[in-house]
Order: sequence, then C-alpha cells, then structure tokens
Amino acid sequence: MKKFFLFSLLPLLVLSLTGCFKKSTEKTLEQTIARQTDGQVEVDFDNDQTRVTFQDQEDGTQVQIDTAGDLDLPAGWPDDIELYAGNIVSAVTAPDGLSVMTQTKDQASQVAAWYDQQLAAKNWERVAAMEIADSIMRTYEQGSQGFTLVIGSSEGETTISHTYVAEY
Repeated sequence: MKKFFLFSLLPLLVLSLTGCFKKSTEKTLEQTIARQTDGQVEVDFDNDQTRVTFQDQEDGTQVQIDTAGDLDLPAGWPDDIELYAGNIVSAVTAPDGLSVMTQTKDQASQVAAWYDQQLAAKNWERVAAMEIADSIMRTYEQGSQGFTLVIGSSEGETTISHTYVAEY
C-alpha cells in the first residue's frame, strides 16, 4: 500500500517540474527514478508538456503522466465513479488500487459539491471531510471499497487527485 501511494504522488512531482528542464536532463531523471524504484521509465519534456511512463518490474504498477491531459481512465476504474469534467493528466494502476489526477478551471468547492452529489446518488457514503485554505479532502466508502479525493486550487487551476481502492 505504501508503494501505491508513493506512485500516486509521482504525478504531483512531475506536474510541479513541468517546464523546468530541457531534453538533456530527461536521461538523468529517467535513471534516477529507475534506480529508486527498480522500474522502467521513459521521460519526455517537450516545451511546456511533459510525458512520463513508468512500469514497476516487481509488482506491475504502471504510471502514466501527460501534462497535456491526453490520458484515458485506467482499466478497472469503477463505472459508478464518474470524473468531474477536465483533462486526465496522470493515471496510476497498481495492485492496491487506481489513481487518476485531473485538472479543471472550476473552483475546488464547486468540484467537491459535485462529487458529494454524484457519489451519494450512487450509494457512496462520505466518511471524512476536511478543508484547509484552498484544499479539500473527501473520503467515501461503499462496502469494502474506498475512494479519496484531494482537491486543490492555485493560480486559476484546480487539480483533483482521485484514489480508488477495491479493498479498503
């Protein structure tokens, strides 16, 4: 489970570094990530767009990041959890669960209210909620499943981190 959450945080690192590097550092970043994770990594910085693909050799965890938002939902994403309108900028598939990060221009409070309504209609129970400044966290349960949202707004952009675990 620790490894899954580590891989879920990788997109935040890449998104924060987008535009900071040139092609010459791609190899160094690839080697660093591969050495720390024992996985295969491909990094491509192209102007203000970053693409990263990672495959863990040990447990099969896959991480895809595309700051242009050109990704699909990972296989196995539950049908009853719809995503708020926006671009998918990262997708993580791991033995312990799935994680997706999206971005939108809407306010964090608007996004959180939408999820509260949508998930309640599909019998997900909100079991935790926290708000600090421009960040909102929500956790929902349905049977043995768990779903957590972390929503944060900064400079007119709202990032939504979705984490689904089948056995919560």
